[in-house]
Amino acid sequence: MFLLFFVLMVLWTKSQGLKMNPDRSQFYRWESVVLDCENPDWILRRTTRRDSGTRCGQSWGEPREFRCLIQYVDPMDGGWYWCESREGQSQGGRNITVTDHFRPPAETPPTHAAAETRPAVEYVPPLDTDTPPGSQRPLPVALLFHLLVLCPYVLSTVVMVSLCRHTRSGNQEQQVMMTPPPNKATGLDKQSNDITAVTIEHHF
Repeated sequence: MFLLFFVLMVLWTKSQGLKMNPDRSQFYRWESVVLDCENPDWILRRTTRRDSGTRCGQSWGEPREFRCLIQYVDPMDGGWYWCESREGQSQGGRNITVTDHFRPPAETPPTHAAAETRPAVEYVPPLDTDTPPGSQRPLPVALLFHLLVLCPYVLSTVVMVSLCRHTRSGNQEQQVMMTPPPNKATGLDKQSNDITAVTIEHHF
C-alpha cells in the first residue's frame, strides 16, 4: 500500500513539473526558450538576479496560452524557474544558466581535420597537348622572334619604294633635258611677216 502511494506521488509530482523546449539547462545569448507547466492551472515563476518570484509576463517572457516564451535570453535570465500552484505549492523547479557567448561551432569531422592539416599543394595548370612544347616561348623571346621575321620584309619594302621614287625622278629629268628650246628662226619669220603686213597697209 505504501509503495503504491509513493509511486502515485512521484507521478503526480512529475505531472506538475516544468517543461522546456529545447530541453536543456545551458543556453547561449540570443537563443529562444519555451517554458510551460504540466498542469495549466499552475503558474510559472522565476528567481534571477533581475527579479525574484515574478511570474511570466510581469517583467519577463511572453505568455502564449499555457506557455511562456523568452524570445532572446541573456545572462540576466539565468536562475531558478518553477511551477507554483494557486495555494503556493511548488514542484518541478529547474536551474537555467545563460552564457554570454554565441553558440560554439560544431566539432570538425575527422576527415575535415585531416584535410586541413595536409600541406598545401601548388596548383600546376595542365599543358596544352595540341601545342608542341617547343612553341611555348617567353614573351620577350617571342617578340624578338617576330621582329627578326618581319625585318627583311620591312627592309625590302623600303628599298622598293625608294627605287621607285628614284626611277620616277630620273625619268622626269630626262624628259626636261630632251625638250628642245624654242626656235629663234620661227620668231624672226613672225617678225618679218608682221613688218610686211604693216608695209602693205601703209601703201593702201
